[in-house]
Amino acid sequence: MVSALKKAEERYVDDLRSALREKKVRYLTVTRLESGGLEVRFPRRRRAATRGAKWLRRQLPELGLVDGQKGDEYFLLARLTEQSHDDEKRQVFRRLGPRKNHLSGGFLR
Repeated sequence: MVSALKKAEERYVDDLRSALREKKVRYLTVTRLESGGLEVRFPRRRRAATRGAKWLRRQLPELGLVDGQKGDEYFLLARLTEQSHDDEKRQVFRRLGPRKNHLSGGFLR
């Protein structure tokens, strides 16, 4: 289950990069954090971070975003919302098929 969520986060790294490029928002990096979640770092201008956060909230509502600042760099922390987290679990169990449903502990019932 953990590996499925890691894979979902890795997909979102690409999605975040694509969304930012599409909107021509400058960013420094988009990375998956070992502790879970994603981090988007922006250049020293607050305008890029604000614009990026606004755009990403509209494009990827399944991610919960929190913005912050470290020194002179701005960043966003992104995590799957509870609903998205549950949807990912459901997809994993559907791929496993009915014979593996007992592993879910009644999750799909």
